[in-house]
Amino acid sequence: MRKIVNIGVFVMVCMIMTSCVVAGLTNDYNKLPDSWKAIVVPLKSFDQVSRGEITKINGMQLREELKKYPEAVVYIISNHRQDIVSIKQLEDDVQKRGIKLFLVMDGYFFANVTYDQRMYSPVFVMDNDFYKKKYADAYKRYFINDMLGRDRKTKLNSDFLFFFKNGESVSSQNSYKF
Repeated sequence: MRKIVNIGVFVMVCMIMTSCVVAGLTNDYNKLPDSWKAIVVPLKSFDQVSRGEITKINGMQLREELKKYPEAVVYIISNHRQDIVSIKQLEDDVQKRGIKLFLVMDGYFFANVTYDQRMYSPVFVMDNDFYKKKYADAYKRYFINDMLGRDRKTKLNSDFLFFFKNGESVSSQNSYKF
């Protein structure tokens, strides 16, 4: 009898697990509808980035672009996380200070939550194909470490706002305080 109960519990757990959607484990590109996949484009040039697209970039490309600005902020957006940062408020704050803002999603799940906000900044997404990594924790670590000019295997903390002066990282934080 106990064996039958264990098998029944196992079958129920399997059914529950297969009916759940797990977000953020990979980049979730395959969960995008075709209409959204059509607006995901590789970076050709930062001068040609359009608000009407989601542009794939890697950390080294962003690091080079950051060198062009006296001050810049990179906001790493996790669409599946309930962020406490209003993108519009962040945009307004950095614009008042003359700071360049880069909005970078770490994946595509719930991309519409970010993309459909009233904002004027272009939206970027981490290019996991560049890093040849399927899982988000690996390509996110590589991306951020490339952006910061560190060894790719350096462990990350929970920071999602990164501040730069002339391309050099000066601070990072895991809450929105200006």
